[in-house]
Amino acid sequence: MQRRWPLMLAGLLCAGTIHADTSEETDERPPPLVQVPTFTVAADLFQPGESLASSEDWLALRCTSAGCELVPAQLKVTPGKSRGAEGRFQQGQVLHFATAPGDGVVLAWLQMHTDLPWLKRGPVPTYASTELLPAVPKSPGAFEWSVALPDGGHALLVPLGPAPVTLQLRASGKRQYLAELTGCEPTMSRNYFRWAGDLDGDGQPDYLIATLKGPSAARLYLSTAAQGDDLVGDGLNAALADPADEECTSPSD
Repeated sequence: MQRRWPLMLAGLLCAGTIHADTSEETDERPPPLVQVPTFTVAADLFQPGESLASSEDWLALRCTSAGCELVPAQLKVTPGKSRGAEGRFQQGQVLHFATAPGDGVVLAWLQMHTDLPWLKRGPVPTYASTELLPAVPKSPGAFEWSVALPDGGHALLVPLGPAPVTLQLRASGKRQYLAELTGCEPTMSRNYFRWAGDLDGDGQPDYLIATLKGPSAARLYLSTAAQGDDLVGDGLNAALADPADEECTSPSD
């Protein structure tokens, strides 16, 4: 049975460069509406408003060459400012995520919730990751990734252009468009692929995609969040908005 996750499964807005308090001019306008964050790929970032508190109900998806697991993590929140696009400082909070020392690389930080019983510490079935890479480029120099699945099939991740380049997932005889990987500048690399496995425990593949527009544009696609005939859904989303999401125009515009 497919389920649609509630709006609480939204993520973090990374807004500009983090600064300590200064005497610079401060933007006194109310902060934009933000949703409770539950997912990010950045260990340090800025969040507008004052909606968060330090807590220990987080997990880190940590991977080594032997596999991946969810390990306990903590969030520390302190007051801070960030310089916005107009040059004004905006009041908000600086978020810092940490976990106990250990081998491997943390690919994502996720907050536990009673509506997500599968989000608990322990090993996570992993098909491919940046640390464990059975995923291979489709051909030398290509930007596509091919992920071997447990059923003997393959999932293909295919960037399609022109700019902004959009990622397409191809698996089980279906095709589904996912995130925009780039902004208006069509600079591409294969670094968008981070992880594929079964995070939500339904036996179907999930994907962590770190788009090339910055940490706030990362996506965690879950099979249990798929709607209709889709393969996956944007169940956990780290991007509410991003400065790179500008409208592309032609030179003649």
